[in-house]
Amino acid sequence: MSLRDSEFEAAYAELRRVASRYLGSLPHGPVTLQTTALVHEAYLKLAASPSVTIRDRDHARALMATAMRQVLVDHLRRRKSAKRGGDRILVPLGESIEDPAPAEDALAVHRAIERLKERDPESAHLIELSCFGGYRQEEIAQILGVTARTVRNRWNRARERLRQLLSDDEDV
Repeated sequence: MSLRDSEFEAAYAELRRVASRYLGSLPHGPVTLQTTALVHEAYLKLAASPSVTIRDRDHARALMATAMRQVLVDHLRRRKSAKRGGDRILVPLGESIEDPAPAEDALAVHRAIERLKERDPESAHLIELSCFGGYRQEEIAQILGVTARTVRNRWNRARERLRQLLSDDEDV
């Protein structure tokens, strides 16, 4: 396993804070994941991947944001299955990273991010860090190694591309 326990322990408190903030921003409903479960499932997902190597703390944070998105989406898919009659879950996608309203369907956002990765991986990663990782503008700037202003500019571009993909998805 390339993901060392010491690296996870060092980031654990921060990951719980991020997961708690993210889960707290969702409307009450079918998300039954608790903060601890989300962090632990994301860790297990990363630990099970033999190709995961962590370069530094910021890289670990970015990987955990991706893993938390995947865990949440898997959870939502299970809840949405016809057998269970699940509902839609909304994720924040506001005008700025700091202003999370209005919200979009989490599964639609996930599908759009996957499509966006093919065209613009940088924008997809920024959306993932903000919407699913729960990171704020300054935290994203640190993770990406850029200024907060750069994050703001990239966010505007990323949000517009995502909205376009979401509207294309509705047309289908």
